Amino acid sequence: MSDPIDDPSPEVRCPICRRPWPGVTRPRVSLDDNVFIADRGVVQLTGTEAELMWVLVTRMPGAVALDSLYSALWGGTEPAQPENDLRVHVSHLREKIAPLGFVVENIHGRAYRLLPSLEAA
Repeated sequence: MSDPIDDPSPEVRCPICRRPWPGVTRPRVSLDDNVFIADRGVVQLTGTEAELMWVLVTRMPGAVALDSLYSALWGGTEPAQPENDLRVHVSHLREKIAPLGFVVENIHGRAYRLLPSLEAA
């Protein structure tokens, strides 16, 4: 996977109206160092968390279907209960990125997406 640091579109757009989200720039993920980098700081991630966050940042603010996340994290060798394992990783991510002004939203149990928190807007 390539690093979204080189993403040509650093602005984040509202998923509803598609207008630029004022004051919010696209965060970055370093897969080499397993870190999440945002305007408010940097947070250390595990390898799996970094892979998950890379997918979410790349698609931000779009939603990523569970099957796509399973594939990105585990390829064809999913754990016995991938949904539960993914939930645990997302829970840890939420705790780590909240102070940096971001949330991971669950969309009807079918997908996840990364968004700026309302406090960041």
